[in-house]
Amino acid sequence: MKTGGVEDIRKLKNRATEEIKTNQRHEIMHMMKSLETELRKRKEKEIMKAESQAEECNLVNFQKASSAKMVGMSPNRMLSRIPKVNLHMMLR
Repeated sequence: MKTGGVEDIRKLKNRATEEIKTNQRHEIMHMMKSLETELRKRKEKEIMKAESQAEECNLVNFQKASSAKMVGMSPNRMLSRIPKVNLHMMLR
């Protein structure tokens, strides 16, 4: 039994709309993955930037602290931190 052309057209339309919906879902999934990847990259950049700024801040604080210690020290005390070299041992 063959049906008329109207039912075949309905089946084709239903199949076409299903394919369109499936393609739209695939496109949406692809866009979501792309967005997630881009967000992950941005977060990684922000983390790296924050870490480098923290390292710079620590370095500056260390330099300030060490220079403050050196300013308060007398020249004799600064020299006392340098290891003495035994010149007699070197001449032999």
